[in-house]
Amino acid sequence: MSIYTKHPLLSGQPHIRLMRITPGSSSDEIHCTISTFDINTAPNYHALSYEWGPKSPSELIYVMGQPTEIRSNLFNFLSRLKARASHDYLWCDSICIDQANDYERSHQVQLMNRIYRKAQSVLVWLGDARENSDFTLRTIRLLSTCTDKESRAAYLGDRPTVWQGLVDLSKRRYWTRIWIVQEITVARNAELFCGSEVIPWSTFSSACRPTLYHDTVWSQDLWTRLADHEVVGDDDKKTQMICATNELYWSTMNRLHSSTMTGLIRSQRRWPTDKESFMTLYERYKDSGCEDGRDRIFALLGVSTEVTSKCGYTADYLKSKEETFFSLVAWAGKGAVKMDSRLHFARMTAEAMDLTWPHHLLESRLESESQRSPSFFKWVQEPLEMSLRCYKLGVWSFHRQLDTTGAAIFRSDSRGDELYLSSDATEHDVQRNLHIFEFETSKVLLACQVAGERSWTVVGRAYYADQETRCRQRVPSVFRGLKIAVNGASGSEVQLQNLAQFMEIFLEDCKSTLRQQGKQVEFGCPRAAGSLRSVKESENRGLEELLGRRRIKGLVNLDWLEGGRGGFEVMDDDSLAADLDKLMSTSDMLARSRVPSTSVEKRRQRDGAPSNYSSPDMSLLSGQRPAGQSLEAPRRYSGFG
Repeated sequence: MSIYTKHPLLSGQPHIRLMRITPGSSSDEIHCTISTFDINTAPNYHALSYEWGPKSPSELIYVMGQPTEIRSNLFNFLSRLKARASHDYLWCDSICIDQANDYERSHQVQLMNRIYRKAQSVLVWLGDARENSDFTLRTIRLLSTCTDKESRAAYLGDRPTVWQGLVDLSKRRYWTRIWIVQEITVARNAELFCGSEVIPWSTFSSACRPTLYHDTVWSQDLWTRLADHEVVGDDDKKTQMICATNELYWSTMNRLHSSTMTGLIRSQRRWPTDKESFMTLYERYKDSGCEDGRDRIFALLGVSTEVTSKCGYTADYLKSKEETFFSLVAWAGKGAVKMDSRLHFARMTAEAMDLTWPHHLLESRLESESQRSPSFFKWVQEPLEMSLRCYKLGVWSFHRQLDTTGAAIFRSDSRGDELYLSSDATEHDVQRNLHIFEFETSKVLLACQVAGERSWTVVGRAYYADQETRCRQRVPSVFRGLKIAVNGASGSEVQLQNLAQFMEIFLEDCKSTLRQQGKQVEFGCPRAAGSLRSVKESENRGLEELLGRRRIKGLVNLDWLEGGRGGFEVMDDDSLAADLDKLMSTSDMLARSRVPSTSVEKRRQRDGAPSNYSSPDMSLLSGQRPAGQSLEAPRRYSGFG
């Protein structure tokens, strides 16, 4: 009988399993027991945070006497905890959850945030020792215990080695796991294990923040560049050594502030005072790894503002990825996601799960109802109550009728553009003036008649009046009869009725077949939420396109509350520099020459750092202490060997 059958988790109850490593077992074997508790009354426990690693090779442990296979990285972690002679309760997802039971996985994912929040501490395992990891962590740990400058001097001589060691630690595979975003962010307290070293998370985070304000004197000393008196030798050797260490200094700062490791440190210090939206988190961590694409969504939703502040989402591994996507769309439509962001949210969730619908034919490609895809008839039967933000382009007037198809051409006097309305819409009593609405990141254009004060009724879809569209017959639009209204100061919104309508808007993505015919590129193209398109070089460098309908009406004072809000960090040089790097690499609309340097960049240029952050050759720094050398006596750099 399975160990999980003997220790079931009651349905609908906030129950968890906790494990204990059995003391006194063979040095090479790991024996443990598991018990079931209500999370609200559970004893103190530690939650494990680690990288699962490859499935093979696997190792055997004994759970309640039964041999159980686990992955080698977890085995090494448990061996490390056993050697520590720690017999506290532990929570480990691989052992405490029946991974073969999708219902149980769904149940425990709902509790994941609480499991890590309630843990006495989160134990982080970076893996076995390599490079200078033991030396780096030991130096930081000992340096943090020094109370005066004289005692700190014993460990500061090798700080360039520590800088490089932190960069090496930031490259560990542990930081690529998507679930660590939640595990680290919500932790009340944490300890970091790597090789033979253990260090408090607070100490480690202080050492990893070179460009943030320093909350400890020792971390400020750690990130002080070498001075002349610390280097021995003639003037040429001193100059060469100082230049090499300065290059390493700036290279390290750049790599650390843009690393996932440092980003998680910032998030953990700010949470729960400053929470972020799912879309912000996804853009930051979308390249993190997971074995199931749904985990990329569930892990981030657990710490997002949408779930923690508004309404929860129930993870369900019994649903397929497509079913999960549709449930997320419906959840977003109920108010969990802002109206302006719902299309963008849907695109992110589809991307996270690698979902595509290549065989679904959009109605813009159809000439008869018989060509409709089977998915359309399935989706049109699925009710969906969702409002989407739409934008009024203007009013188009009847221009002429087409003899071939019976369709009509409408023209905008102000724009000089022509739109095509199919015969299924024109055969009814259509007014001579049509109000045209569009969506962000979608090519769908809705042709509407006035229904009342600040309200419209959709009569059909409008298309660009090129030669191809004039000759094509169109099917009746799925959007006919929908209502559009102005909702106070928030703008216009269309109320969808079924899933087919949403999918038509969602799949008519501007990024796929963006029109490039003169001014027609203006219709249905992304303004804020989608991918930025290239624009003609002009004096405003594309800012008018970037801002879209937004207008700057006055000055906005941003109070950053430096060092306030109960000790949580605020946006500072480190965050601004990282965001600047991401902005530059993502958008070709913003010219680098027009983006002001951050204070980090200005300091780097002022102090003579190189223009690029290429990593210096560590072999140039002679006299570096090997990883195992004693830390007792201070040392001075003697130049190059």
